[in-house]
Amino acid sequence: MHNELWLVTPKGKPCAETWDDLNTCARIVIGDPVNVPAGRYAKEALEVEQAWEQAEPRIMFAQNVRQVLTLIEQGDANAGFVYKTELTTAVEAIQSIPLEATGTISYPAARLTHESYVRDVYARLFDDDIQAHFLAKGFSK
Repeated sequence: MHNELWLVTPKGKPCAETWDDLNTCARIVIGDPVNVPAGRYAKEALEVEQAWEQAEPRIMFAQNVRQVLTLIEQGDANAGFVYKTELTTAVEAIQSIPLEATGTISYPAARLTHESYVRDVYARLFDDDIQAHFLAKGFSK
């Protein structure tokens, strides 16, 4: 399964129309890149676009993606980066960050034992109904 990174702003109060306009946003929140994968993807994307140094003084770090969303929803930050699967109607989804900037965001699955219950769970991940559930939540194949 794959995911995407999105730029979000408070509902009805966008400080940017695209992520190229991020320099107009006073406070940007991302997950702490040391501990939060979405934060690592956000930092890497900003570095790829050579925008990290300009944005860094305005960046706040959150403990997780839920906290990023909360800070955006409450208006404590003007912009942030979250996964597509975490988007809510309480924020303005501005733009999907280009794959060239984030790289592939994937969730690999590997079976590391031959125990029957592990085989069953692993096989279930690929059933059509489970795949449909993931796709409905915003993941892609």
